[in-house]
Amino acid sequence: NPPGGTTTYTLTVTCANRTTTDTVTVNNIAVPAITTVNHADFSSSSTDLSLCGTAQIADNRLRLTEDIGSQQAEAWFRLKQPVAGGFEAKFKISMNIERATTTPPADGIAFVIQNSPAGVDSGSNGESGLPSNAVNVIFKTFGGDSSRIEVREGEIVLGSVLAYDKPGVVLKGIPDNPATEGNEFIPNTLATLVGEDPYQVRIVYVPGSPGHIDVYWDGDAVLQNVQVNLEQA
Repeated sequence: NPPGGTTTYTLTVTCANRTTTDTVTVNNIAVPAITTVNHADFSSSSTDLSLCGTAQIADNRLRLTEDIGSQQAEAWFRLKQPVAGGFEAKFKISMNIERATTTPPADGIAFVIQNSPAGVDSGSNGESGLPSNAVNVIFKTFGGDSSRIEVREGEIVLGSVLAYDKPGVVLKGIPDNPATEGNEFIPNTLATLVGEDPYQVRIVYVPGSPGHIDVYWDGDAVLQNVQVNLEQA
């Protein structure tokens, strides 16, 4: 097997009295120790994930960005997964800030199913995911959309909801984040303070003609029957 990481190979060809030499640089992807996305924690995920930008494993957790501005990151599982026949993804998510503030942390996060030519080297548009060859489930924390959850095919919105408007959904919010002028205060961001329990997210894809995606936030269905066909997306 070739070594992991970036390797430069030199090829020399000699024919009659002529010799030609060229070089090619190859990014060799390490074979993951597991073949499906299944982590109790991230303590032994070094060969399983491609970490881009500021992404890192910290305290056995996957941390995309720290509590400072102007950061962006991606984490991709290295092996392509068979998703067209249906899947269920369950994970915990924290988009937190270390102290109460009038401004919640920006901007959010996306769960991305992609078939981009760049593969595990794909760079995203932050919380908006990838602009093409992808289905993005987006969770926003900032601005007027600070509790918006969306399903997009590339940049096309297929389903969208403000979580704080959804009956049954309870948001922890940021204590010092003020209400919008003229409205009563409601925790209107998916972000939390450090120390709060993470939210539980469940995403289900049911195949069909077309198939559909359901999204659950802490056990509550926030988006259901969002039509998308992963065989064609």
